Amino acid sequence: MDAILAGERNPNKMAQLRDPSIRAGEETIMKPLVGDYREEHLFALRQSLKSHRHYQELIQEVDVQVKQMLQRLPSKG
Repeated sequence: MDAILAGERNPNKMAQLRDPSIRAGEETIMKPLVGDYREEHLFALRQSLKSHRHYQELIQEVDVQVKQMLQRLPSKG
């Protein structure tokens, strides 16, 4: 996503950036990366990525808070 928003349009280069856990090969990944990168689509992608990252931060904050609260609970021993 960041590469697309930074201006990368080469599907081969973008496919090489895929997460190692993705089992699909480069050829499979490259096909949907060929397209029309219109300004309004890039804007929507940028907004969505910002939202995603913001929510990931909020989730991490909740995880930390829950962990702290669980540590304060009395043990059943």
